[in-house]
Amino acid sequence: MPASRPVQFILKAVRDVLKRYDYCDAARLSVQMGISLSTAYQYLRKLKAFIEKEGEEYFDIYFEGGKVYKKEGKK
Repeated sequence: MPASRPVQFILKAVRDVLKRYDYCDAARLSVQMGISLSTAYQYLRKLKAFIEKEGEEYFDIYFEGGKVYKKEGKK
């Protein structure tokens, strides 16, 4: 399932995502993960909320079933 792939390739742009996220970022993520544009946009919104809550030290996170998880366990 493409949505369960690690999203580490977008985490280098986390600081930009925290400041803004738009359809250009979502389009890039959509192509890289092979998911729809609306799903990618939702993932960016969830990633932003997760990082604002947990802090930027969690760089080993992933999406599964539309939720953001840390590698150590579900969050």
